[in-house]
Amino acid sequence: MRRATFLASAVWGALALLLCPAASGALPRALQDRPNEVLGPQIHFMYVVPRDGVDRQLDSSGTIEGSVTSFLRWFARQTGGPTLRIDTHDGSLDVTFVRLAASDAAIASRGAFVRNAVEEELHGLGFNRPDTIYSVYYDGSSTYSCGGAAWPPVVPGNVVVMYLHGRPPGFPACDSNGFAGPNDAPGYWEYAMLHDTIHALGVVPTCAPHHTLNGHVSDSPSDLMYSGDAPWTFPLRLDIGHDDYFRHGHANCLDLADSAYLTSAGPAPTLSILSFALSPARAGRKVAARLKVELGGALVTTADVTCSARVRGRVLRALVRRFRGSTAECTWRIPAFSRGRRLSGLVRVTSGPARVTRAFSVAVR
Repeated sequence: MRRATFLASAVWGALALLLCPAASGALPRALQDRPNEVLGPQIHFMYVVPRDGVDRQLDSSGTIEGSVTSFLRWFARQTGGPTLRIDTHDGSLDVTFVRLAASDAAIASRGAFVRNAVEEELHGLGFNRPDTIYSVYYDGSSTYSCGGAAWPPVVPGNVVVMYLHGRPPGFPACDSNGFAGPNDAPGYWEYAMLHDTIHALGVVPTCAPHHTLNGHVSDSPSDLMYSGDAPWTFPLRLDIGHDDYFRHGHANCLDLADSAYLTSAGPAPTLSILSFALSPARAGRKVAARLKVELGGALVTTADVTCSARVRGRVLRALVRRFRGSTAECTWRIPAFSRGRRLSGLVRVTSGPARVTRAFSVAVR
């Protein structure tokens, strides 16, 4: 995971049952994986320090739990409910602490393979369940990047590692980023840990239309799994267009929505239209359409908007296409000499996997 790739409100009911730090608080330090509350595939988080590293107690202080809660809430909103299956104990995030036998310098000397070094030592300590992904906050350094991940089958393994003190050449130090709290929007570390954890589930598959650079997509720097020349553009979204790795509908191509590491929270919430307004359609003038929506009874804060209109068979270019205040807005200019003709079109709002469309047809005055 190159640094260049990643520079850049209630939770759904199922998530609240999985992890509720406000109610339970962080667990005391554990040196072993506690007994699992839920059987089956899951993500186990770890706080790992090199032999000579400073122990900042990110596990017992609740820092890691708050960060994980932040990105799980984001993920559940993006999926419409399902979230990652997280290893918990007594309702709180189960985090294991490990101090490695190797020094920080010895591990950093592995260059692009710091993740492999951490994985090898953890496997030697018994952290290698076949149904578990180990997501590690490593309080050590790297001279290559801010993290690394398995990406089966190309890069085998079950460990992903954030290098909290990484120093990628030509980029700001990784530890210039802070951690989000449980009620905060995700920041760099939250998106990065989620990004790499999803890599370990085989995403993005090479069969994806926009697959690029070993497990990433190329279509938008606002996509969680983007990699390219541009920095990430916050806030991120999950599989923009739903055509590469989440609910994409392509046969025989891995889909994150089908992963055993995701929960199922029942039917996804649907988008509903609260109001629609179209300004008067006059020849030679601008006309604006406004569509206000809600998602599962909650107002929507971010969404994609599609604006389409035509008159006399001529497709009109949208002058304005935006979403703010739970409202999609589209504006076009009606050609002169269109009086008496019909203006037809639609406004479409897409939020995660949910979509709603409002069509219209009016006479031009």
